[in-house]
Amino acid sequence: MSDDSDIRELEAVAETLPKIMDAIVPKIGQLIRDLLRGLYSEVIGRELGGSVAAFYRSLVDAGVPQQMAESMTEEFMHAQKNLIADAIRAIQEQTQGPAFVHHDTHRND
Repeated sequence: MSDDSDIRELEAVAETLPKIMDAIVPKIGQLIRDLLRGLYSEVIGRELGGSVAAFYRSLVDAGVPQQMAESMTEEFMHAQKNLIADAIRAIQEQTQGPAFVHHDTHRND
């Protein structure tokens, strides 16, 4: 008799599980999107700033004229921002929904 009740209980769980997953998955996706937004705006922004500054310093230290170094650094910054945005967009698309990251229109591919 115990086997019959176990089977009914498993069948009930099997019927309920898809409903639970339907409720949980969007929340997990939203949590991941929120986390990525925070990372993008804080950690990634700080890292991007450091790498852009280091890039500029290396150009100037190598004797590249200031105006050219500034132009090259701006292009470098835009390329890095686009790479980060593309990576975040790819992760988000895997979790659900359209991209939330504003993609820079000044893209020099």
